[in-house]
Amino acid sequence: MPAARRPAAAKAEPTKKKQEIFFDQDRETKGTFRYAEAVENGQRGIMGTIWIRKDVAEKLNCVDSVKITIEADDEK
Repeated sequence: MPAARRPAAAKAEPTKKKQEIFFDQDRETKGTFRYAEAVENGQRGIMGTIWIRKDVAEKLNCVDSVKITIEADDEK
């Protein structure tokens, strides 16, 4: 999702139990896509880069961008 379409709350300020992190496709290999974390100028990233297999990215239709949500596991 391009930065202009991301919600303003997507900055690197975690909420109590949930954090959304946005990634844009950075590079492509034979079998994977590499995504770089989208951070605003001067902000520090949470995860950096991630790699996702092409077949999974294409199945989920997330070739250009990815959103990962981190939540606390309340069941423990």
